Amino acid sequence: MQLYKYPNYIKRLLIDRQYLPKEQYDENGFEVLHGVDIDIARIVIEYRAQVLIDGNEKRYVASFLESVTRPIQYGSQIKTHAVYLFQFQLMPYQRIQD
Repeated sequence: MQLYKYPNYIKRLLIDRQYLPKEQYDENGFEVLHGVDIDIARIVIEYRAQVLIDGNEKRYVASFLESVTRPIQYGSQIKTHAVYLFQFQLMPYQRIQD
C-alpha cells in the first residue's frame, strides 16, 4: 500500500478525552490512513473573437477555434468522460444524461 507523501488536506482526528478514564496521558503520535477521491469541476471557457471595423464600415472578426462552433457546447473532456461512463462503467444513457 502506498501512502502519499504530500496529501492535499490533513484532518486531525482527536480523541474525545471525556470518555477516557481520568488519568494522565502522553501523546504518542498518530496512525495514518489516506482516502483518495476525485474532484470533478466544471470549467467554462469563454472565447472572445476580436472585431475590427475599417473606415468603410466593413467588419473583420477573428476566427474561432475549429472545435468551437456553437454559442454553448460541451468540450472534448466531458464528451470523453461520457463515453467512458457508457462503455466502461456500463451506465445507461438516461443516467449519464441526468
